[in-house]
Amino acid sequence: LLLQALSKAGMSASDIEWVNMKQADAAIAFSKGDVDAWVTWDPYTAQGQVTQQAKLLTNGDGLSQNRDFILSTQQYAKKHEAVNEYLVKYLSEDMTWANEHPKALTKLLTKALGMKQTIVAKMVDRRDWTLTPMTKAIAKEEQTIADVFYENDLIKQRINVSDDVIYVSE
Repeated sequence: LLLQALSKAGMSASDIEWVNMKQADAAIAFSKGDVDAWVTWDPYTAQGQVTQQAKLLTNGDGLSQNRDFILSTQQYAKKHEAVNEYLVKYLSEDMTWANEHPKALTKLLTKALGMKQTIVAKMVDRRDWTLTPMTKAIAKEEQTIADVFYENDLIKQRINVSDDVIYVSE
């Protein structure tokens, strides 16, 4: 996201000073003013906005998709196809419930995450919890990200995302 946002602004990775930190350390550094900007994800983005009055400079809209993935080893996925189908089916049902019950979800996540309800509510309100099947188009998006990482020396070896996708639906 940062690389794409910089590119959109006519900048490159060399135009900024990168500081790679764990989320907890980054939150502290940001709150103390030791870093000027913080690239993160929810609930940390919401936490910065609520507790530190941080200004959201940009999000992934038009730059990248905010996707979550279900991962397993290739061996497990191939050996347990029925389990995979059930997992996707039941998670999809759970995500449908999450979209239809934001207040109940906020209450559950507030307790599970141990965060303030205002932070969790902000995160829940701006997210679509729909489970999207893996498609060739999504694999292509991920390939673009992998290529950007390689071109900016964030990874040392070029990878082919589709080599690691077990199930691609259309």
